[in-house]
Amino acid sequence: MLFDEVHLQRSEDIWYGMQMAGAARSDALLFGITTPGYDLTSLAHSLYQEARAGGKNLFAYLGVRPGGGQLTTGAAWKIANPCYDRPGFADAMEFDRERLPEHEFRRFRLGQWTATETAWLPYGKWDEARGQRRRTPRRHPRVDRVLTGPTPVTPPRWSDAPMRATFG
Repeated sequence: MLFDEVHLQRSEDIWYGMQMAGAARSDALLFGITTPGYDLTSLAHSLYQEARAGGKNLFAYLGVRPGGGQLTTGAAWKIANPCYDRPGFADAMEFDRERLPEHEFRRFRLGQWTATETAWLPYGKWDEARGQRRRTPRRHPRVDRVLTGPTPVTPPRWSDAPMRATFG
């Protein structure tokens, strides 16, 4: 049985169901194909971890490059993607690198697991900023004058407000 895009499965139910269905046959084979995902608690990631550990009943081809690092072209992309040498594919990867969000490019083109489905901050930027001083915002003189003006305004107290009651 062929099971494509294992990383998209939200639960293990279908995978285990197919595994058990094959148990009745002596020549059963469950063949899962996937690109890396973002959910590090998913079935696909647990199978990936088992394959990396050398699981004895699991054959795996892991065409991945270690995560992180710069997204340079050339040799790193060639290691990560077996299609790199196909005519036009290097240009397609460059096109995707310019247009896809970084986490998508890492997953679908470089075969790297990411820890998030979406990202607004490029990889490594948070770590680069660690230890840097925070910039103090410039103060605007007009705002300072309004906030500390010559006669501060005191908010009314509840006891100063007129009390009215209506009964209908």
